[in-house]
Amino acid sequence: MAHEALARVNDDRQPMLVAAALHPLNAVPVAGVVVVLMMLGLLLGVLGLLVVDFVAVVALLRWPRARRELGHRIDRKARQRAAERLGPAEQAEWRSLETLARRTARFNPRRAEVDMLLDAFLDLALALRYARTCADGGDTSLLLPRATEPHLRALVEERALASRRAERAIRSLRLKLEATEQLVRLACEVAIAEECEARADVSACAEISSCAADAGAPAAQ
Repeated sequence: MAHEALARVNDDRQPMLVAAALHPLNAVPVAGVVVVLMMLGLLLGVLGLLVVDFVAVVALLRWPRARRELGHRIDRKARQRAAERLGPAEQAEWRSLETLARRTARFNPRRAEVDMLLDAFLDLALALRYARTCADGGDTSLLLPRATEPHLRALVEERALASRRAERAIRSLRLKLEATEQLVRLACEVAIAEECEARADVSACAEISSCAADAGAPAAQ
């Protein structure tokens, strides 16, 4: 329960160097060569290969594009692991958002903003799930039939107040979660609109150029 209370997307995010070393493009061939060399008894060759591979990975991470692509991969895996801790309804909502974000990532100039919003959505969803789990333990109705007795009335009122505080907190989390979802969808849908407008402008320019060429051809004759 304590782990769930502090759950965040960053808890599941791998260090960049570890993710690069474990990437299939690196791990599979290295593992194959290591197995072959170990079968041949060339322990020094194995160690040397691992050192060379480590140096190559570190050098590759100095390339901005490689770091960027690896960072996106780390983010996706961390969000996937975090989403697995959600309930079925929240997971379905998350899959819808994640699919929209992935589909627009290629042309979305606000991709970094969308990534931060996706992290915030998952953090809020995890916090909401934990808060609901905590709230399930309370039930102010148990003492209500006896609440008219003077020595119990104050206690029941205190319990009712605590229950309302929990409900307000849960409602606040739910509203923040819904607002974050709308922000993600807005950022993606604006990117879609801008991309469609850009394509329409390109097509219009092409049509104008074609018309101008057709009009100029008879004049030249």
